[in-house]
Amino acid sequence: MNTRTAYAAGQWERFEKTRRALPYLRYVTKRDERVRDQHRSWHNLTLPVDDPFWDTHAPPNGWNCRCTLVGVTQSDYDKGTAPGGAPLNKTAPEIKQRDWYNARTGKTERVPEGIDPGWAYNPGKAAQRQGALLKAVDDKLAKFDAPLGAALAAQVLPDLLDRKSSEFASWADGLTVPRGQVFQVGALSEAVIQALAIRNIMPESAAIEVRDEDVLHTHRDSKADALPWQWYLELPRHLASPGAVLLDKTDPAGALLMVFDVEGETGKLVVKVGYEITERGEDGIKRKRKTNIIRSGKMVPHEALMDETAYEVLDGKL
Repeated sequence: MNTRTAYAAGQWERFEKTRRALPYLRYVTKRDERVRDQHRSWHNLTLPVDDPFWDTHAPPNGWNCRCTLVGVTQSDYDKGTAPGGAPLNKTAPEIKQRDWYNARTGKTERVPEGIDPGWAYNPGKAAQRQGALLKAVDDKLAKFDAPLGAALAAQVLPDLLDRKSSEFASWADGLTVPRGQVFQVGALSEAVIQALAIRNIMPESAAIEVRDEDVLHTHRDSKADALPWQWYLELPRHLASPGAVLLDKTDPAGALLMVFDVEGETGKLVVKVGYEITERGEDGIKRKRKTNIIRSGKMVPHEALMDETAYEVLDGKL
């Protein structure tokens, strides 16, 4: 159902873009014996794109729901019939609520009749809100001092990981040549920030970023020990829960090793703390700034990380 929900989110974006030509939406079911009775009653319901009914009833409306929405022109709406000749229903039905006991929380919630619990939302509008929220969080992480940024990330990033991972995968998979682009993939944890502060290392922010050139370098074809590409495309999700974070004591500039279980073996990412990069702003002007940048990553023998003279565990365990 993740695929169907993602499709619905993309479909809603198209509805928003074409609303001048297609100002109405028609609810369409498969019209077979598998259709839920409540959903069958909504077949050919035709309402404006901005009608509040779609805030909770834009399909899919439950597990295995195959319903969809179709754009309708003003002339077809005025004609009053669907392509098969059936009349359009132009009146939004009353939304009746029912009680549903949430066993996970132990609370009774109210959900719309005909909608499975947890599905009473518009995937497209939710994606738009989530995208705007993610951008705001990224901006704040880059500007806040490290402790404040780490605290913010701990509160909000877990709910945005699906969106963040999807955006990163799309960006990284489309890279062919370096163009000076930078992507914010996560944040240093509060525990790591505190451990660094004790050692008189204070990053300017908690943000963890990666440049296009480093993504391409990390996965150049000649690297036999490269991290699996499909694993790497989930980078934001992995950064949210590394197995361990080590301080590389051999690097005077300040470097962290983030260690992960990668398909039963050990992988690492090298994060340079307070690393100066140059990037071109939206105004076309190049500027320098310091951030925490993922410079490289690869598969490593686990025992190679056990050298206490070279590495110190800041968080987690090997």
